Amino acid sequence: MYNCASSEKYRLLRLNFSSRLKLLYNFQALRMSNAARKESTVGEIVNLMAVDAQRFMDLTAYLNMIWSAPLQIALALYFLWGALGSFVETLAVFFATTL
Repeated sequence: MYNCASSEKYRLLRLNFSSRLKLLYNFQALRMSNAARKESTVGEIVNLMAVDAQRFMDLTAYLNMIWSAPLQIALALYFLWGALGSFVETLAVFFATTL
């Protein structure tokens, strides 16, 4: 459904957003107090920030599916109805009565 140009733009947008989010986390790590730094190693802090950034980027992809999945299903059913006509209605009645 996506063409190559829009897919490339989306990938670049995600990459740009991800790098800015990681930069924000790094600035946050620089502002940590010495007491907080003594509780964890640098590797643990960096790992937690990287995981947080990745989970946030995964969330944006799933949030996109909230509106696009019902739209794709509705369009598929509309085009299926146009192609098959009353056969779809027969299948719908059949599945409705068996469930």
